[in-house]
Amino acid sequence: MNVRELFVKNSRKLKACLQENASVVIALCALIVSVYAMYLARQDFIATHRPYVYAISRIAVKGALDLKTVLIGCSNAPARIISIEFTYLVVETEGNAEEIILETDYQENRSREHILHPSDPPTKQLTVLHDFKKKALGLDPQVKFRRKVRIDYMELSSNRTYFFEGNWDYNRAHDLWEDKDMFGN
Repeated sequence: MNVRELFVKNSRKLKACLQENASVVIALCALIVSVYAMYLARQDFIATHRPYVYAISRIAVKGALDLKTVLIGCSNAPARIISIEFTYLVVETEGNAEEIILETDYQENRSREHILHPSDPPTKQLTVLHDFKKKALGLDPQVKFRRKVRIDYMELSSNRTYFFEGNWDYNRAHDLWEDKDMFGN
């Protein structure tokens, strides 16, 4: 038998098979695409409907920042606060190296009932800063005064936990906190 005849006979069988099963192949492709689209939609839903908790400096009546007050706010969805930790540092820098001279911590573990809602105004968090600020600002003017805030929180509908961390440096000349870096998951 000639190779050409063999190819022609087999191609007719292949063509008939494809015509009979084309709807099954199309349905399988559509199923795979729809399952993948459902996966992407679920990931997008999780990312856009989770809570975001943040900390900001409070602006006083005269326009200056209130150094001892940090406002904790929530956006996008309600969140349950697990713990809040404030750290105030006095840092001396030499070149690229930093050395901590003074440090004070304030940690608050919240009960499971402390819930922030996006519609609520940011809540005040007063810290134990008054004496520490006097010590810090009485030191050499070249040292940096730094604030760190860490907030651990979770969704109301699941056990997923998230965190927010922010670092601010104190600007003595303008009497305000400047954002250094903020991050979270």
